[in-house]
Amino acid sequence: MTIKFITGYSPYTSGDRAGFSPEKEKELVEEGVAKFVGGETKKEVKKPQVDKMVKNSKTKDKETYKCECGREFDTPQGLGAHKRFCEKAGD
Repeated sequence: MTIKFITGYSPYTSGDRAGFSPEKEKELVEEGVAKFVGGETKKEVKKPQVDKMVKNSKTKDKETYKCECGREFDTPQGLGAHKRFCEKAGD
């Protein structure tokens, strides 16, 4: 569980969140220093549909770049760097 401090509890201040052993958390809640705010489950982070930092951006499937030797790269720069040393890539 996660607790949120209602009052100051050195070194924590009001509003801080922390995790302790279940016994210590129960003790702090009973003393009125903190309250329970979360469970042990983690939320899954969703990928945004658009990149808000880029104007008119749309999320698309990742494009891969293939070399003649069969290796795949995420960027054309990666492919270009690989081709400089690849024995199967023809000039």
